[in-house]
Amino acid sequence: MIDLDYEEVVKRIVEKTGKPREEVEGLIDEKIKELNGLVSKNGAAHILANELGIVMVNPSGKISVSNIVPGMRNVEVTGRVVRKYEAREFSTEKRSGRIGSFLLGDNTGIIRVVLWDDMVEYLDKIKEGDTIKIVNAYSRKNRDRREIHVTNKARIIIGVEETIEMPSPRRVSLAELNGGEENIEVYATIVQVFEPRFFEVCPQCGKRLKLVEGSFSCPVHGVVEPDYRMVLNTFIDDGTSSLRLVLWEPQILKMLGISRDELLGLKDNPGAVEELRQKLLGRIIRVIGRASRNEAFDRVELIANIVELDPNPPEDWIKPSMDEDSTLKEERFDLGQ
Repeated sequence: MIDLDYEEVVKRIVEKTGKPREEVEGLIDEKIKELNGLVSKNGAAHILANELGIVMVNPSGKISVSNIVPGMRNVEVTGRVVRKYEAREFSTEKRSGRIGSFLLGDNTGIIRVVLWDDMVEYLDKIKEGDTIKIVNAYSRKNRDRREIHVTNKARIIIGVEETIEMPSPRRVSLAELNGGEENIEVYATIVQVFEPRFFEVCPQCGKRLKLVEGSFSCPVHGVVEPDYRMVLNTFIDDGTSSLRLVLWEPQILKMLGISRDELLGLKDNPGAVEELRQKLLGRIIRVIGRASRNEAFDRVELIANIVELDPNPPEDWIKPSMDEDSTLKEERFDLGQ
């Protein structure tokens, strides 16, 4: 695929389009702004070339994470497994199968890797921290995120002897976030905690269930006794702005240091939910994750990968003021769940 340097990419764009170099570089700068600075100059140049229909070919195929742009084929990348997620089965009008994912990083950035069908079995073979090589994958855009997709045509090589230095998360203020930022670190205060949301899933494949004639039904496994997943929405404030923080079950368990059974005990127990709410309000939290724009509500949200309660905040961090009942007034927020 590609890993050509910036000068070579610009040269090819100029040759293929006949545009002056100044105009090409201006378009590259616009692309960086469009992507909120989340792509390198070289990566932005590749994106522009791809949009202009200019094919960049490099026989070696190897590329760094920051230079992966949507629309690439035959992608070869080496990185470290940062985090694994649960696999699930899916069924649509067109087909059914299995899907799983993990985060892969190198010294230039972090990207989501999506595994399809038989390749999902690699989730049982790889561990967080493993260095792996992915060969013959392709890339695409999913909402505001770049992704690598791995089908049966691709290969995953585990235990690659290569030192991967991971980038430190970039510390930001909430006011800086526009959606699409990856591997960011935020220190903030929890100022609102909403009712936890539980939803029914298939205990075999994890797919969301539908209530059919009084019974829960999975499109793959039929009528089943449901298992449950939980999401907890909060609002956090760092003194510059406030936004919604989304915590999924793994993050909630690690943050609270409780078992899954204890977490499920919150379901249909208003007293326990209120106790949780009071336990979290006003606490300082450190979050490493990504910012995403919720198009339905036209707002930026922070999706947590790692959370830590009561960290030692940086010296220049200012805790936001709280009102009389230890929470910011609700009218400051769009409270739509």
